Amino acid sequence: MKFIYQFSVWAYRLGIGIAAPFNAKAADWISGRKDWQSRLPQPKTKTRYWFHCASLGEFEQARPLIEHYAHQDIEICLSFFSPSGYNQKKEYSHAVWVGYLPLDSKRNAQVLLDALQPDKVFFVKYEFWYAYLKEIHNRQIPFYLISARLRQEQPFFQWYGGVYREMLRFYSHIYTQDKASVDLLQGIGIKHVTHAGDTRFDRVLNLKQAKAENAILADFIQNRTCLVAGSSWPLEEELIAKAYVKFPEMCWVIVPHNISESHIAEIEKRFENTLRYSSLEKRKDAAPSRVLIIDRIGLLGNAYSYADMALVGGGFTNALHNILEAAVWGIPVLYGNNTPKYPEGEALANFGGGIRLANQADFDSVLSELQDTSKRREIGAKAGQWIEAHAGATRRILASIQ
Repeated sequence: MKFIYQFSVWAYRLGIGIAAPFNAKAADWISGRKDWQSRLPQPKTKTRYWFHCASLGEFEQARPLIEHYAHQDIEICLSFFSPSGYNQKKEYSHAVWVGYLPLDSKRNAQVLLDALQPDKVFFVKYEFWYAYLKEIHNRQIPFYLISARLRQEQPFFQWYGGVYREMLRFYSHIYTQDKASVDLLQGIGIKHVTHAGDTRFDRVLNLKQAKAENAILADFIQNRTCLVAGSSWPLEEELIAKAYVKFPEMCWVIVPHNISESHIAEIEKRFENTLRYSSLEKRKDAAPSRVLIIDRIGLLGNAYSYADMALVGGGFTNALHNILEAAVWGIPVLYGNNTPKYPEGEALANFGGGIRLANQADFDSVLSELQDTSKRREIGAKAGQWIEAHAGATRRILASIQ
């Protein structure tokens, strides 16, 4: 089984190499790892912790822990598997080193660990690389998996999943987002596991406390009822384009997942008059418009604070983006209903703060209902209460580790 696992790792590398000439993300994956040994950190001068994240979403889950330890004067090393995480956080101020995780092999694991010299290691959510996990375990470094969420159909729980079950045993402790993951793990004999919760709840509460004023958004929205579409995909943008003419008193802030020039131009074609955020940064006055497209990275969390309601992208294709970033502001959160991999979508809806949509008719009906200010406030209050009720994972993990 280990041979099959290793073969799959090298097959993945081969596939990335074949795709690289045609796919920018694959090309970044290859180029980012080129000569990686020449870009390793200097020897540590104090206690050092290593955090590894697949991508940006997992980084946000680790961030409350990272910043807690950074404020204790602990050196942080941060690695990513995906270019989408590395490219956005390669200048992260709380880390002494940010890099890619080299391809999983015994030699690579030894070289990386010799350079990092971590006193503790944290992997996030669903990162299982056999050579790295075994080398960390063999060196007897305290090793934690945080914000884990496991499902019955994963290899750990199948007859052929022996090598994956072995990887679970390499961790010193596993902290899960939900009780169901604890039950699954204990069912296969993994006892070093605790239901701590999802650290993203703590992260969004921290963001709310650090809210920054945005004069551009405030001037654009003024007194109009506003929907912010966060991390939108074409399906959500099509919903908005069709609803736009039916709700002439509303304004819309679209924060697309893809901010390439070609995609921004496609959005602009759907509406009679739009503004780009970047254009408003360059001038104080602008022609009246009901649609603002944010073509900048890093503004979404704060944009939700100006919204009366939110539409979060990815829910129609089982790729739901972060609904917590919107819910923390106490506003109704709308999203597609194809979310089996994202139980928080069902949980927020069941709590009363989220609304799942099947089609355009659902969207139009919900928008009509949410024109009532008291109804918006009622649903929004539920969203905020849901966030507060699930906070505390960071505190529980830190207390357990300490």
